[in-house]
Amino acid sequence: MEKQIICIDISNVVPGKGGTGGGITTYAINLIKHLDSLLNDNNFKIYCIKNSELTSLGEFNNITTIDVKVNNSNIFSRLYWLHVRLPFFCKKKEVTVLHRIVPELPAIKVCKYIITLHDFMFDFYLQNSRLKKYLDKANIIKFRLFRKFCHLSIGVSDGIIVPADTILDELKKMFRLKNKKAVTIHEASEFPGHKTIEKKQAIVNDNELNIGVVAGFYPHKGHFKILKLATIFLDLGFTDFKIFLRGSKVYKPYVSDVEKEIVKLGLEDFVKFEPFVKKISLEEIYAGFDLVLLLSEYEGFGLPVLEAQSNSVPVACSRIPIFEEVLRKSAIYLNPDFSREDAADFLKEIRNKEHLKEKTEEGLNNVARFSWSTMAGETLSLYKYFIK
Repeated sequence: MEKQIICIDISNVVPGKGGTGGGITTYAINLIKHLDSLLNDNNFKIYCIKNSELTSLGEFNNITTIDVKVNNSNIFSRLYWLHVRLPFFCKKKEVTVLHRIVPELPAIKVCKYIITLHDFMFDFYLQNSRLKKYLDKANIIKFRLFRKFCHLSIGVSDGIIVPADTILDELKKMFRLKNKKAVTIHEASEFPGHKTIEKKQAIVNDNELNIGVVAGFYPHKGHFKILKLATIFLDLGFTDFKIFLRGSKVYKPYVSDVEKEIVKLGLEDFVKFEPFVKKISLEEIYAGFDLVLLLSEYEGFGLPVLEAQSNSVPVACSRIPIFEEVLRKSAIYLNPDFSREDAADFLKEIRNKEHLKEKTEEGLNNVARFSWSTMAGETLSLYKYFIK
């Protein structure tokens, strides 16, 4: 049998340099690492094209990595790679299947195409004026452009990977998928079943409830809802808590508005920004929290909720379809448009230590359902489907 060539392009991943998001970076690295350990078929050859600035990938036994220089923040460099250099590489290497971990594909069809569609975030922002106001003119143009790329790629692709059934449902509602194979392949946690015992050196005293918000400062992440929740806590007489906001400060006007709202509501003693630490493990991030809280309006998967659970931290989150799919009954939910009564009920749940302990155990059981190895195996099966 003639050897089949698969090319996985992760050149968009440039951690900390404005390439793709942290979740996509985590997905890409785990896909390559676990695929390499699963490969035992001499009829396959897999190339992984990565950006030369990504230095954390390591060496592999069965996957050949190729470094390329692509300035993803420069649209011309990005398009030249996508529509000229990449298809030329695929033709030269006689690639059978090209998998891009973002929904952007060459205009020229040179082989079978697979994309990973993580979410419809561009659509979500452009259709929501409250979120869109934080985009300057350049970002609006960028969002419209990449939304167009995404929609065109869905039309050109042969296979589409989504991280959750919730996104698959969105995909089916928005597009006719005739003659395309769209599959849900769940993501996972880097440390499934891992239990964190040590806590960070006390940031606050032991009697306080330490609430971690692990989310970049994007307008859809629900920071203002968290501040509203904090004010209700204080109105109800609960003062033994601290909320730690941890995430990259992506949209400066949004961060500024959050900072102003904290001062306006008099929450300076209760809501803190955690400083950026360049080298820190997931265990260290989650070790200081008694509870992780995410009140996102929209997610493609929501890796931090699984990361928290795998590090023995209970999760509280907004009751949106994606979280209900990923977390089932293992989380404490709060309605997106919560009332004072909803917040009071929520507060009773998170102050109940026995209840939090139960949710911690349920979280460990829940996170065991997800595996990066399983994700890689299901992706490999999709490759095989297209090279029969």
